[in-house]
Amino acid sequence: MDVQHANGSLELSLQRQMNEYFSPEPQNQSGGADAPLIESQIPSGKSYTREFYLNCGRTLDNPKDRRLGINLLRLAASRFANDFQILWCLARLLAKEGLLSEEVKIREFLYKATFSFEACVALGFCLYRMKEHESSLAYLLESLSLQREDSAITFEIFKRIGTCSLHVKDVEGAEEYFHKALRLNRRDADLFVRLGTMEFQRENHHKSLEHFEQALLLDRKCEKAWVGIGMNHLKFGDYDLGVANLKMALDINPLNRTAVHLLCAWGRNIVKKSELNRTLVRYLADFHDDSEMSLLLVQGLCEEKNTQLAFLESVKSLVFHTQNKEWGQIYDALWSQQCSTTS
Repeated sequence: MDVQHANGSLELSLQRQMNEYFSPEPQNQSGGADAPLIESQIPSGKSYTREFYLNCGRTLDNPKDRRLGINLLRLAASRFANDFQILWCLARLLAKEGLLSEEVKIREFLYKATFSFEACVALGFCLYRMKEHESSLAYLLESLSLQREDSAITFEIFKRIGTCSLHVKDVEGAEEYFHKALRLNRRDADLFVRLGTMEFQRENHHKSLEHFEQALLLDRKCEKAWVGIGMNHLKFGDYDLGVANLKMALDINPLNRTAVHLLCAWGRNIVKKSELNRTLVRYLADFHDDSEMSLLLVQGLCEEKNTQLAFLESVKSLVFHTQNKEWGQIYDALWSQQCSTTS
C-alpha cells in the first residue's frame, strides 16, 4: 500500500488530476430525490393563481426554503401545464439545488418549445454542469447563431465553449474561444485558470505557470490557481515549492480534493505523516464515502502504527462500499492484526 514518489509513476495521476480538477464542480444529480409535496400541505378552500406560485418560488429562493419552493413550483407545473414562466423558475431553483437530471428535462422542453437564445444557453450551461461536454458544446455553439450582439453573457459562453473543447480534445478550439473571451474581459481570474489548464495539457508548463500566476494577481484566494501553480512546480521537480502551493490552496479550502490528494501523494517525504492524516480526516468528515481518500488515510495511519484507527476507518469504508472486495480484504487484514494484538 506504499505510495510511489518516482516521477514516472505519478505522471498519469498528475495529468488526470488536472483534467478532473479544472472541470465543472461536482453537483448533486439526484434529480429530485426529496419527497414531493402532497396536496394536503397546501391550505384547502382557495384557488391559488399562477402568480401565487411564482411569488412563492421567488420568495423561497434561499438555501433554507428552496426545497419547499421547488415543490410548490412542481405542483404549479402540474396545475398549469406548459407554463413557460413557471417551468423557467422551477429550472432555476433546481439548478441551485444541484438537481440536474430534473433540470435538464425542463431545459430540453423549453428549448424545443421556444428555440430561443436564452433557452439554448440555459440548456448548454445545464449540460456543462452535468459534464456532458460534447452536448453542451453543440448547444453553446448553436447559441452563438441566435444571440443578440449586445448580450452580456457572451463572455461566459466563450469560456464554457473553450472548456468543453478541452474536454473533447480540441485544444485549438479551446484556445480560439478562450482568447475570444480574453478580448472581452482580461480581469477574470477563472479565465486565466482555464488558460493555465490548457497550457498544462499541452505540456507548456512555463506558459501554464504564467497564466495561473496572473489568476492569483487578480484573486489571491483563487484556490484553483494555487493548485495549478503547485502542479506545475511538481512537474518541474520543485517538490517543496509544489507542496507549499498545495498547502496554500488548502488554507483557503480544506475540502479541496485535488489539493488533498496531491499533497498526500507527493508530500510524504516533506510533510509530517500526522499532518497528512489530519488533512485527510478533515476532508473525510465531509466526504465520508470517498474510497480513494479513505484508503490513503488507512495507509497513513498504518505508517504511524495506529492500526486501531486504521481498522475503524476500514469499518466505515466497508459500510459505504459493501461490494468492494479490496475493502473487504483490508478489513480482514486489520481485524486479524487487532485480534493478534489483543490476544
